[in-house]
Amino acid sequence: MSTINLKYKLEELYASALDCEMVLNEVHPVRLVQSIKSIIGINPKEPVQGLIEFCSDYISGFKKSSLDWKFKKNNEPEVITFADLETTLKSKDLSRSLDNAYNLSKVSDGRHIIEFLVEFTIKYKLGSFFDIWSVYKMMLFLKGKSIEKNILFCIHLILNDTNCSKLRINKSLDIDFDKYRYNENNLDLFLVYFSVLNEDLVRIDNISKYIKNNLVHSFSFDKHNFTSSVTTKQQSLGRLWISEYFKNIEVQDLSAELIITFESFRAALKSSNGVNDNMIWTNLNMHLEKK
Repeated sequence: MSTINLKYKLEELYASALDCEMVLNEVHPVRLVQSIKSIIGINPKEPVQGLIEFCSDYISGFKKSSLDWKFKKNNEPEVITFADLETTLKSKDLSRSLDNAYNLSKVSDGRHIIEFLVEFTIKYKLGSFFDIWSVYKMMLFLKGKSIEKNILFCIHLILNDTNCSKLRINKSLDIDFDKYRYNENNLDLFLVYFSVLNEDLVRIDNISKYIKNNLVHSFSFDKHNFTSSVTTKQQSLGRLWISEYFKNIEVQDLSAELIITFESFRAALKSSNGVNDNMIWTNLNMHLEKK
């Protein structure tokens, strides 16, 4: 498959994924599409065809959403701010949240709106963070195409999210990532947080503050003796090792959980730029040993 055809196929899969209903405790197709896009992107000249096949079959197993994907025009206020949108999202007011998002779309770039929604999910520790971050990454890949539908999708995710934790501020924000203690239950979130911190985001100051707060309160970092465990192939191939790993897996042996976990490791390795690679590889190998 040519690079151009591959992009069109991923765009097609993503469009289908946006139309899928959310199923509790299931990986939403939006996150899966973004994950396979990024893993394939490691070596696009030799794409892992099995990932495309698995993703297409996975999407077909979801019911289509009945949501209306169009903003309804309203009377625009003289002033609209992201604080207005935050207030209506917190109160789970769908109508006013959609109105505020529509009005913001008239005065703000769509990327900034989705960045704000990413920030909101981090600030209040929402489970929808993973999917909304995936929307942001796909928005960059597709250069803002169908931005209105992306914003509406994210708002519906947030308003249907049952988990909303009160923000806690901690002044001690110095974190040594190499001291992260492996925890199967929060490894995925740790890796995605790590990668987000190194993204070129307009709202990075606020986002990094909230991520570090969450890390301080919810993750274990200690001075235990860290024993690096990295194979020679991992050192020599880098992220290409992940691409090679999936080439050796049959389609029937793939799972959404496996794919999104490896995408989290890929993103962390890219963000690390060599600084925390040993920690990331060591945690990946620990994860594989426990499976």
